[in-house]
Amino acid sequence: MLGAPPALGTSEQGNLFRDSKLIIPFGNDTNELLPEILVRLDELAGTMLQKTDFDATLRGYTDSLGSSEYNRSLLTFRADVVKSYLTGKGIDPNRMRVIGMGNAAPRTANNTPQGRAANRRVEIELVSHKP
Repeated sequence: MLGAPPALGTSEQGNLFRDSKLIIPFGNDTNELLPEILVRLDELAGTMLQKTDFDATLRGYTDSLGSSEYNRSLLTFRADVVKSYLTGKGIDPNRMRVIGMGNAAPRTANNTPQGRAANRRVEIELVSHKP
């Protein structure tokens, strides 16, 4: 299928890809990348190094707690941490685009701790840049 993102193999850590996006979860008020996430980012970097006709869009989301200004800063920082990690693995930073989504498009309701946890994330989508 032309333009379809390359498949990433599943790791021992499980499949973090949902709906063709890699979901990077974050704890409350932190930008820490957990070891199991680093494994998936390493897999993504390997795929991107092999498949140079795909770029990545990184969308940063937050839960509904905190001010809009604070959340905008936090989501950008989280997405930039992911981008920096991938850059350190050899991915050209010009192949990655960061978009701040804030608390728009929550995955679930923000009225429980579990719901807010699901909404604190960076989603990475591979997109073809060749027609």
